[in-house]
Amino acid sequence: MKRNDVDKLLNLIIPKIYSFAYAMIQDDDQAEQLIVDAYSVFLVKEKNFILEYKFKETKKDKTSFKSYLLINLIGELYRLGIKRNSELKQLQRFNHGEFDSFYKLDVTQRSVLFLKENLKFNISLIQETLKIEKHQVIEQLYNSRHRIIETETSNNYGTF
Repeated sequence: MKRNDVDKLLNLIIPKIYSFAYAMIQDDDQAEQLIVDAYSVFLVKEKNFILEYKFKETKKDKTSFKSYLLINLIGELYRLGIKRNSELKQLQRFNHGEFDSFYKLDVTQRSVLFLKENLKFNISLIQETLKIEKHQVIEQLYNSRHRIIETETSNNYGTF
């Protein structure tokens, strides 16, 4: 497979990748840099696979490789984003308006919830992508939803 083919397919999934990176980092420039870094890591890790892959211009092959690319890039974004997020804690002090309760979640909770609700990943795919156990995915999903409801309720009615 040619690098140009990978780049073409990457351009088709950039909106999903960017939205995930922004959900993790909450800063335009940092999200873009995270994508560049994750893509670089992906290309180095998967160089042999990509070079040997016999890419066909069929819809099925494009869809299959796009999925492979999406899952692997989101996995790399997640691993790099966890490291970067701890360095960028000050960004979480900003008020994100109606999404403030989402951004108050920790990075893993945001990631799991975003993949489930926005990208419509199932539990197994989230587990495979983030390389965490099934029970952790379910726990993070439950805790993130519960925490958002709790935050929204306390914001609307005040604390008792």
